[in-house]
Formats: sequence, structure tokens, C-alpha cells
Amino acid sequence: MAFNIADFLNEESKKEMQDDFIIKKIPAEKLHPSKKNFYKMDKEEINALKETIELVGVQENLVVKPIGNGEYEIISGHKRHRAVTELIREGKDVSNLLPCKIEDATDGVRSELILIFTNSTQRERSDYCKMFEVQRVRELLEEYGQNNHLPGRKRDIIAGILNTSKTTIGKLDNIRRNIIPEFMGEYKKGKISTHAANQIAGADEEGQRLLWERYQENGTIYGKEVMEYKEPKEEQQQIPGQMQISEYHGVMQEEEIQKEYTEPEEFDPQPETVTSLCYSCTNYEQCDEKRATVTNCNNYINRREAYKTEEERYNEEQEAIDRETKRKLQEMKQEEKMKNLPSEEQPRQRDIRLSRHQYEEIRTGMLTFLLLKKDGFSIGEEIELEEYRDGLASGRKVHIKITYILEDYTGIEDDYCIIGFKVKG
Repeated sequence: MAFNIADFLNEESKKEMQDDFIIKKIPAEKLHPSKKNFYKMDKEEINALKETIELVGVQENLVVKPIGNGEYEIISGHKRHRAVTELIREGKDVSNLLPCKIEDATDGVRSELILIFTNSTQRERSDYCKMFEVQRVRELLEEYGQNNHLPGRKRDIIAGILNTSKTTIGKLDNIRRNIIPEFMGEYKKGKISTHAANQIAGADEEGQRLLWERYQENGTIYGKEVMEYKEPKEEQQQIPGQMQISEYHGVMQEEEIQKEYTEPEEFDPQPETVTSLCYSCTNYEQCDEKRATVTNCNNYINRREAYKTEEERYNEEQEAIDRETKRKLQEMKQEEKMKNLPSEEQPRQRDIRLSRHQYEEIRTGMLTFLLLKKDGFSIGEEIELEEYRDGLASGRKVHIKITYILEDYTGIEDDYCIIGFKVKG
């Protein structure tokens, strides 16, 4: 039978109702925050809690477990303990005795699992925090499993308790185990996404160091950059004349293995180290034919495409329409431009007028470029520019040769370009 988090919680709730447990008041200095508590202590929440405690005291009991010599480790209630400790330090008139429920070893594990489950449904946590939740839940389940039966796979149970997917758990495990400390620090600050961190963790340490140098230079990093530093694993090649393992007597064939084992062992796939369709397929978790080198599958369904929202699909369609419209407009402009090209027999006449100020700056070499309407200019073309005053030609002209053309650039309108030139005379 699969693990059911609801049954797990109901069992604990019934136990709470049946047991007449004792609340013991313990001095704040005898209570110690758990070193495994990874939840952030928000300053504003602590200050609000201090105001409440100063008015009415601590109304909800803490959950603790003994650690010897009259000392206790906090399982639940770290914020209440912090608030009371700060109030005492500030000299406020509050009691240092906190109401506590004392758990034994087994109850403590169950209580901490329930605490993490509650936080996963009621608290916004970063993926960095979830990463430690996954590891802590795994440790607690191992401890719980020593005296209790755990139905189902451990990863399924972790996913149920943390209200997340097994795919996300795999990514967070990969990041925790493999990413270098420098990138872990950026991940903690929220400066790189889980997707990027997962990609980075798939590279070896040398590759990650090179990526770190690039990240420091650019201040950002993209998945395609990470892929440059991932070395694909070489396919194992069979030595000529070497027997296949299936040829030996007594070795079970794949069909026999499938019959022998009804459920495969739990494993931790690392899709970042291979190139396979399986890892991006919506059927990955349920498929029994997934492999590390699959490049074609008749049941493949792209996970990203399948989970797109209607808004995302609409935006993509509009972007495609915009791109096609822009392409057609550019083709039309190019066709019009080709129609108006000057013939070889008749040189192209251009009417480019200069103000007196522009003429002087060009003659002296101060002005070496002009913003003009697109008119089929080409590099190497020589043209004459004429000075105009009060709308009339002054008779002064300057001969230039085009050396540079800039168009279709951000900030330049579609019908304009910038030409660079040298004065010929």
C-alpha cells in the first residue's frame, strides 16, 4: 500500500487526543534551537510575536526533546523561543518559563515530520530551503523506519510530505550534492534559478570553476553556456570478439528479470549528465522503458509543451505572427529596393543636402558620419553632398566615399541608417 500523508497525520491526531500528555514549563536558557532547523527567522515576524507575548504571554506550547543534563532541543517553536529570549535580553517583564511538550525519540521524529509537512503547506519557502527539507525528511524517514514500516518508496513519501514532485526532489538532491560552494552561495541568495543551478551541478568541478569565472565577469549565466562545459560520457564500446553477458549460461535475460522483480529499486536519475528524450517526457515517472540514450520514442510527450498555460500558448502564437509579419515586410522592402536600383548605364543621382554647419564640419574632418533615410547605399559608393542656405544651393559641394553602413539596429528607425565616410574632395 502506498504512503498516505493524510493517514499519517490522522494517526498522530488521534494519538494526541487519546494521550493525556503533560505540559512542562522549562526555562528559556535550558532550551536550545535545533542545529537542523533550516527555516529563516523573519525579523518582522519575530517583532510581531514579541508584541503579542509581551501582552498575553506564550499561548502555544513548544515541542522539545531531552538531550541530557536537564537540557532540551527545540523541535517546534523556534520563533517563540527567540521572541522570549530577545524580550528578556531587552529587560522586558516576561516569564522565562516556556510551556513545552516533551517528546521521546520516536514521537520526536513523527512530530518533526509533521512540522515540516505543515510548513510546506503554510509557508512560502525558497528552493534553497526546500533542498534542506528534502535531506532532513530523508534522515527522519530513515530513523522512523528503524521501528516502523514505511509503505512505498522513500522518494514518493518525501514528495508527499513536502507537497512537491519527484522530479524537483531529484534536481534539489543534485544541487546539494554536486554544486560548488561559490554557486551554492549565489543559489542561497536567489541570484540563480533552480534550473540553472541544476544544470551547473551537472558539470564536473573544473567545468564549474570555469563557469564561475564567466559568471563573475557577466553577472549572469544561461543553460546553453553550461552545456559547453559538460563532457558527454563516452559510450561503452565492445571489444571485437568479446562475448555479450547475455551469452553466458545462467544469466537471466531482460524478460526474465522483469518477471523476477515486480518493482525496480529506487534510484536517483541525473538527466543533466546524459542526452535522452526520457528526462523531458511527461511519462518519465511511469515509464518502464526509459534509458539514458533514447533519441526517438513513439510515446514521447514534451513535458514543457504539455504543461504550458493558455496564456503562454497565446503569447507564443502572437510572437510567431509578429515574426512572420516582420519577415514579410522586410521582403517587401527588399523587393522595392531592388526595383529602384540604378541602372549601369545611368548613375544614381542622390539629393543629399547639407546645412552650412554640417558642410564646415565635414570639410574640417570633425563630422565623419550622417543619419540618412535608407536609399540603397553601399560601402565603397562615392557621392556628392551639396550645401544649402535658406533653401537654396550655395554652390559648394563635398565629394565623399562611404566606408561604413549601420542599419536595423536598436534605436535607429526602420527607414533610416547611419553612413560613415571619408572626404575625397
